[in-house]
Amino acid sequence: MVSENLRRTLTGLLIISFVGWILVSPFPAQAEGNDRDAGDHHEPAGFKADDHETAAVEKSAETKAQVRKKHFPWLGAILGVALVGGLVYYFLILKTTLQVNTEPAGARIYADGKDSGQVSPCLLKLSVGAHTLKAVLEGYADSELEVVVKNGKNSIDIPLDIGTFAIASPAANACVQRETACLINWDSTAMARPAVLHAARSAQAVTQVDLELYQNEDKVSTIARGVPNSGTYNWNVPATSSEGHNCKIRISCSEAPVASTFGPGFNLLGFKEDFTDNRADFWLTDPNSDWTAAGGQYTAANQGQGFSLAIYDFFYGESAYTVESRMRWSETSGGQNGGTLFIMLGSSNSFTNNSGYALGYSLEGMVSVFRSDNFDFQSAQSGQLTTLYSGSSGAVNQGFNNWNTVKVVRNGSRYALFINGTLVHTLIDSTYNPTHVMIGFGGTGARTVVDFDHVHVTINPES
Repeated sequence: MVSENLRRTLTGLLIISFVGWILVSPFPAQAEGNDRDAGDHHEPAGFKADDHETAAVEKSAETKAQVRKKHFPWLGAILGVALVGGLVYYFLILKTTLQVNTEPAGARIYADGKDSGQVSPCLLKLSVGAHTLKAVLEGYADSELEVVVKNGKNSIDIPLDIGTFAIASPAANACVQRETACLINWDSTAMARPAVLHAARSAQAVTQVDLELYQNEDKVSTIARGVPNSGTYNWNVPATSSEGHNCKIRISCSEAPVASTFGPGFNLLGFKEDFTDNRADFWLTDPNSDWTAAGGQYTAANQGQGFSLAIYDFFYGESAYTVESRMRWSETSGGQNGGTLFIMLGSSNSFTNNSGYALGYSLEGMVSVFRSDNFDFQSAQSGQLTTLYSGSSGAVNQGFNNWNTVKVVRNGSRYALFINGTLVHTLIDSTYNPTHVMIGFGGTGARTVVDFDHVHVTINPES
């Protein structure tokens, strides 16, 4: 595009050329002035008027000849060339045009909503100012943008994109459960449109796609490769997938690198911790007990009478979910019974200052619900535990080494406690909004041993 400085330079040359022509051209007024000057001159006696006029004319002609002789050999030639060249350039070359290029080429170009009748690359003649351009090419998303055209030659490059595949599920902000089936849906017709291979520049239909899992723009894992472009894939979310927010599915095609897109962000939540691998990688444990994952169980042994907690280190911002755990008392000695084996929903991952709700049962079959108010579970020296409910239930398998499945279903401020599939108590309390899942117990003697067979967290739709 012709720069503004060059245009100003050309305009200046035209003005100088025009002024130069004026300066080097003699005018009748100059001759007349010379004649008047000659008339004021006093000649000697006997000098005739005719002789005076003849002398003035000769003097004027001589002056003109001197001017031409002095200027035209160099100044007239230069100014003449500049004038002619400037006029030719300004009127024949310096036009307001817009060169439109697209990658790939061959796109239909629309200017200000009207079909230009041309395909890229092409040259459009537009007026100075803002214009709206749109490039349309089969197999690519329409590309529309604003461009400001200046006086002279303008150009613009428009990259074309294959477009998105309109991933319908997982939907935005959806909660996808780990270790369950997740249906991935996308617009297969959009994927089937011809995609231009940048290397070969040949059209090829997209028949297979690759699916990948991303989180916060970083690749987490490959879901599947070479999946038929049917628009549907049933993804069995593995337990090894880390929980997290802002997860996305990326669909791509190796045959057409430009044919790729990300779906909306969703949440990958929930877990099934069965301890079959004898590992408890995401659990935080307090120093009051020895927590060990072995034999497909998670065992805690406490030598004192305090509380013990294991906290699953993940923040749950949802208000509707289910926590289920299979647990049992294995040993208590040297003290009194009456402690509680429980699931707790707490407000943080702190052992020394935590608030929330603990729901569970005792060795003797008593069902208890507590509210923790900034309680220190490590030393029991600060905060408070308030009993919200206490009562016996025949649903509890009492005594040692008897397994009980405890389930807590949260829906907003409503908490339902199930033991072995029986609803034993419902609590409604909005004091706290729990965000962390915990398992634990209150010691009953000098030595207490408990076992947890599994812990499952499922995200529920809120009702």
